[in-house]
Amino acid sequence: MNLRNGSRSNPRNILVALVFLCFTLLHPVHAAAGNSAARFAGTDGKLDTREAALYLAVTHNKPLSDFLHPETLQIDPEQVVAVMEDQLDDLRSLTGHEAPWRVDEIDKLYLAGIITVPERPREGWKNIKGLTKAAIYTDSNSTRVYGPIRLRKTTDDLRFANIEDASGVTIGYSDNRLVDGRGAWNTQGVLGYPISFHSQGKPGKSAEFELLPAINWRIASIEGVANSDIEELGFSLPMVLFLSPGGNVYSGTYDQNVAAAKGKILSRLWVLTARPFVQTDFSLHHRICGAEASAEYIGGVFGSGLYMGGYQNSGIDGLQYKLRIVPGIDFSSTGKTGRFTTRLKGDDMFRVGGLLSCNLRFDGPSFTTFDIGTSYEMFHALDSSIEDADLLRTYASLWLNKNVGMSFEYCKGNTPVSLKAIDLLSLGLEFRY
Repeated sequence: MNLRNGSRSNPRNILVALVFLCFTLLHPVHAAAGNSAARFAGTDGKLDTREAALYLAVTHNKPLSDFLHPETLQIDPEQVVAVMEDQLDDLRSLTGHEAPWRVDEIDKLYLAGIITVPERPREGWKNIKGLTKAAIYTDSNSTRVYGPIRLRKTTDDLRFANIEDASGVTIGYSDNRLVDGRGAWNTQGVLGYPISFHSQGKPGKSAEFELLPAINWRIASIEGVANSDIEELGFSLPMVLFLSPGGNVYSGTYDQNVAAAKGKILSRLWVLTARPFVQTDFSLHHRICGAEASAEYIGGVFGSGLYMGGYQNSGIDGLQYKLRIVPGIDFSSTGKTGRFTTRLKGDDMFRVGGLLSCNLRFDGPSFTTFDIGTSYEMFHALDSSIEDADLLRTYASLWLNKNVGMSFEYCKGNTPVSLKAIDLLSLGLEFRY
């Protein structure tokens, strides 16, 4: 049995499947229209509680049966208010006051993406509850959300529920500059399933805990040049804790805090992450087990007007920036060695370091059209016998729609866990879900 040929067939099958999925996701995206609150306002240009409840019901595509009076089959305004109470409470938190609300302040929340318009059902596969559509369960104290599945580039990207904030799975053609050989197809990505629990306290104070069981992979094959290939297959259980300490009128999770802060620099959020993992290759030859942890602050910096952690308006129309500083630690141990790692059996590695990154994006009316960025990841091993690892990544992505784009990427350094040297230039497709 030729194990080497067999090991190469698996990555190629994965590439074929990913290309098929990419073109499945490539469909026109149309911006939602006619969602102005003006349609529901009174003659004074404001919405009282009943009018706002009706606006939110239509915006969230609530079924008519939720609001019909059981005896007269007429819409009961008080029933509309009762059903939409959670959304009305969010509106109070986001605006900082009770009804009435001005049309322009509600419309700004919609345009900023804080009040979203769920798409009406189209393709059946997009509406499988708990798989491709979130399954949401609420009670008086907390909310539980299961799914939908997420396809992203790295495990770090999994925590972004808003896909416009994340990088996607890449499929491309790469040139490994470390060797003289023909280029080859490459792919990198992660498939995760989020399970989240969050509770809301006073306005601006909340906690959310998310489990993200995930499978990640990275393949960069160089035809005819053995020992230069990169092949990684990982299994992990990222655990993310989002803590918003309060002290302002904004509420909720990471996405709500970042969206609410656009142009205001008022939200604050701490993101604490722990990730146990096992890494191998597609032939299951090497095995590295470990865990990593990190912390990140999301919010304004000392009242300076500088925002950290999430995309923020730059003051130039359509241009947003994102700055991140993510300190972290990790530990890993090699149980088995193989040709896709430079690590030796039995070595234990404890490291400290982190990630620095800067991104710019040009935000279109309905989705991001172009973004560029660079990141530098460095970890210092406390054991002097093990070399430090660093990875520089620069990329640019032109998005054809919110799911599919074309990307250019350059990576130089070491793969973070297997410590394989890399100097890779890639051009290809990128998609996310």
